[in-house]
Amino acid sequence: MRVRVLFAVMVFVCVSWGGVLAAESAESQTDYSGDQVFAEPTGEGASLLEGYFECSPYTIDKICMDTTTSTQNYRSGYAFRIAEDVDKFVLSNGSEIERTSGNSILNRVFFDSVDVDGPTITYHMRSTGHFYSISVFSEEHQIVGFSLHFAGPMKLVATEGSTTGTLSGELFVYDDNVNNYSGNRFHYLSAPKGSRIPISLDFTVLYGEKFTADLFDSNFVYKVSNIEVDCDDVIEYPALDGVRIIGPAVVPEDSCIEYRPFAIYANNAISPISGKAQWSCSDSGVGGFNKPDMLATYPLDTTVETTISASYCAGEANRTGELSVTCVPKDEGPTNTSWPMYQANPKHNSYLPVTIDVQSMQELWTTRIGTRGYINRITAADGRVYTSRQGERLDIVDGTTGAVLWSEFFSQNQGSFPSYANGIVYEQIGNSSSDTWLVAYDAKSGENIFKSPHGAQWQNYYAPTPYDGYVYLNGGTYGGCISFDATTGERQWFAELPMYDQWTPAVDGSFVYAYLGDTPSYEAGLYVLDRESGLLAYRIKDPDFFSYAREMYCAPVLGGDGNVFGLDRFISDTVSRIVCFDLQTRSIRYVLEGDYRYQPSVANGILYVINGGVIEARDEINGELLWEYSVEDDFIGEIIATDSHLFAKTSTQTHVISPYTLETVRTYPFVGHMALSDERLYISHENYLTAISAPSSKTLQLLGLEIRGSEEINCYSTESYQAVAVYEGGHEFDVTEEVDWIMDPNMPEGLAIMDPPAKITTFDQVGVTKLAAKYTKNGQSASTVKTIEIVHPEMTYYVDGQVGDDAGYGISEDEPFATIQRAIEEAWDGDTVSVAGGMVYEESIDFLGKAIHVKSSGMPAELFGGALAPVDESVTAASSTSRALTCATFDGYEGRDSVLENFIVSGSMNGIFCGTGSPTIRNCTLVRNGYGLSIWQAGNPLIENCISWGNSIADIYGGGEVRYSCIERGSPGETNITDEPAFVDLAGQDYHLRSERGRYDPAVEKWVLDDVTSPCIDAGDPTANPSDERMPNGGRINMGAYGGMYYASMNEWAMSQDFNRDGIVDMADLAIFASAWLERMDWHE
Repeated sequence: MRVRVLFAVMVFVCVSWGGVLAAESAESQTDYSGDQVFAEPTGEGASLLEGYFECSPYTIDKICMDTTTSTQNYRSGYAFRIAEDVDKFVLSNGSEIERTSGNSILNRVFFDSVDVDGPTITYHMRSTGHFYSISVFSEEHQIVGFSLHFAGPMKLVATEGSTTGTLSGELFVYDDNVNNYSGNRFHYLSAPKGSRIPISLDFTVLYGEKFTADLFDSNFVYKVSNIEVDCDDVIEYPALDGVRIIGPAVVPEDSCIEYRPFAIYANNAISPISGKAQWSCSDSGVGGFNKPDMLATYPLDTTVETTISASYCAGEANRTGELSVTCVPKDEGPTNTSWPMYQANPKHNSYLPVTIDVQSMQELWTTRIGTRGYINRITAADGRVYTSRQGERLDIVDGTTGAVLWSEFFSQNQGSFPSYANGIVYEQIGNSSSDTWLVAYDAKSGENIFKSPHGAQWQNYYAPTPYDGYVYLNGGTYGGCISFDATTGERQWFAELPMYDQWTPAVDGSFVYAYLGDTPSYEAGLYVLDRESGLLAYRIKDPDFFSYAREMYCAPVLGGDGNVFGLDRFISDTVSRIVCFDLQTRSIRYVLEGDYRYQPSVANGILYVINGGVIEARDEINGELLWEYSVEDDFIGEIIATDSHLFAKTSTQTHVISPYTLETVRTYPFVGHMALSDERLYISHENYLTAISAPSSKTLQLLGLEIRGSEEINCYSTESYQAVAVYEGGHEFDVTEEVDWIMDPNMPEGLAIMDPPAKITTFDQVGVTKLAAKYTKNGQSASTVKTIEIVHPEMTYYVDGQVGDDAGYGISEDEPFATIQRAIEEAWDGDTVSVAGGMVYEESIDFLGKAIHVKSSGMPAELFGGALAPVDESVTAASSTSRALTCATFDGYEGRDSVLENFIVSGSMNGIFCGTGSPTIRNCTLVRNGYGLSIWQAGNPLIENCISWGNSIADIYGGGEVRYSCIERGSPGETNITDEPAFVDLAGQDYHLRSERGRYDPAVEKWVLDDVTSPCIDAGDPTANPSDERMPNGGRINMGAYGGMYYASMNEWAMSQDFNRDGIVDMADLAIFASAWLERMDWHE
């Protein structure tokens, strides 16, 4: 989908020549408005401008000098310093340049005379000639270089008796020019050469001295501060002679193009005035300047001529320059069914979304190119084939006839294979580290468009990668990546990278990708650069990279779902690696090791590779092998993937393979580099080029569109979705990046957001949203909607009363909360609160209406209300010590999915209080409270596997459903008992159950034997799982807080032959016995 938003897409078409001024002669003329003057420069400035076009557009507004030097000594009659060396420069865009390497010269002044006017003292300084000169360098670039002279006397004005005065005067810009260095980062002063600018500073006398009329007749100590030279506050300009506009004379429609204005003065001074000129466009239907120096053009149907103007005022002089501009409709360039660069596209995935009619394929022509040598990898687009042979020649061949349209011959001995974009063919040429260039030619005429130099340290290149108005390539004196303007050839940026040969970057809308090995200064891995600035965005390390030499022989491959593939060749003679990088997690997703020597291909979620001569198809996401295919000879080289077939070669044949039937459906006796474009397959072999027709089959019927991905997303998470187009014949294609995605505009605010293409990020809200997708291709369309529920993930919160901290998050055993209530407050429905057992929690908890599971861990925890009910029944509850009203409250309409499990509840008026709540109370011991459990209002809890004993008023008050529990005063139901539970020590608060088979004694930390067995052992719900109880556990869960836990008291199995523990000895138990016997017998023949 193409969306045109005027002025939103910035296509920076930078400096080229062709700027002219409005008038042919030096005579002035008045324009239609009568208030602007157009004039041609009369001096040599116009011709001098050619040395300035690479400078920075940002000039120096302020020169700030260092004031860190503490003091200076003045000796009467001698010259003295009134300034220090430069500390930094403030530029016209507000940024700053710190002083780096370079050199400078600073002059001194002499005291001349003094005037006294009341309390005001004026000291006159003799200051003629040179004041300050500096040249500053950064890497190989000179970034600053100017010379300032005194423009007259300096005056120091102070009040008698004070210690600080103001020293001021004027400076003359004597020189401002780059000196025989590469100057594309050079910054001129905002004040042009020949202008006068102010200087001021604070002058302070020290150590008891004061300003007096005779101060300079003796020696003293002083310091200077707040030293500032204001280059933007020009006192007097040289005569402004004209304005020159530098920029392209031909521009594309629906784009933004940057122009560079320069002021030219009568003294031949030249000054960049970017951001300071007033711009206009003669034809408002073509476009306009929506920001300084930036022409924004509208979408056009035809070519339109217009004139742009830049006006500038220096002092009282106003001049305007003009440039004739032709605005043309964009050349849409190669389609996605062409092969304009290495591996087909900037992703280098070697995939074309076409369906081939194999039955109609036939040989068309073979042509010979040159008399010797082998043709490099080939590219093809817009009816032409682009071939090269090292640095020797570039040949453009007609795709229909095989005729050579034009050739270009080079003197270099190395060269890349060509790339193509928007009517221009690009190639890198050079002689190892010298005479290295990016060259560009008009694909139709062969006319040279530009020849841009760049550093290099190697002999061979892969094809440059064009993308969206720029060309990206490997280069640099010691390794790197370079971005050039695709129209003008101006270098945009250079990024330093590990020094490796024979690779080219992959590019998408935001980043440039390079997979490179390690060097002494760099680590191996995937380097991700910002596409606009070239700055390193991030790097994913590959610690296992093995470099056979300094050659990569590949390019990164951009897959789907945030995958990038890198090829690490020649770990050994038969072992190489394919590394899958995950851009979302910025880590390595998986690594394939095998005989992988050739560039992989990616299409429709499948990774195609050649492993030891065999084609493998693997799942792109996890690397799982889907299928493999081999023939008698080994497959070699790259694979071309389409929607219907694969094109691969052996040493003797080129194969057309069906990935659905896994068979070769066509072979051709030509072997070499392949390109698929304009329904033709091109094969280079030695110095020959062959074309074979590869027409598209009939359009498959689009049956529907599916959105694949989870129907539930957790809060605070990100989920990516995939769009799959389903066609007749069972064909499915990943069209995630081709569909229009729409997220439900009516969903609650803040529920979720969507990042392209279909990545949904959620926050702290739960709810429901919808994701819609619409797909259109070849006149067919389909749409679908997916409902997505955003849910809170089931979490476990941890509590430990000894080491916990309620200020933390409580989501791990290492960082638990301190109180149970804090965990309940944090929990959502469905969550679990795991409470460290074996300790007492003297707190009152409230479930707050939440459907959560609060459970002791390891052994029961005790909820204690502060005062135990007496064991002696003669002591009434009313006379006992003050206690909490309740240990656990359910008064928020809780249901049965609100569970309290494996707790001892004691020492409160109401051990558990149920108002409106109807929770589940499981395996709890309610002991020595006023009420063990009190139920009021509509509460109807489920009490199972519990013991309620020794409570002074009531065990269970008010109803509820009681099952498999020991209730002292009794409770309806056949599964409940009233027998004394045989606690170890009720008065001593040891609520373990006595057992003749063994129970745990915490006092000695051992298992001991009793002379009685509690009736509560093996009396719990027979359907409950007793497996966490220590064996032998009788096959049934115990009642009470220890039931279902390791420290539950033990009991023998009632029937030793009941192997499945269902209480019945039958054939099922015999089958278990027989199976175990057969497995363990030592059988012999």
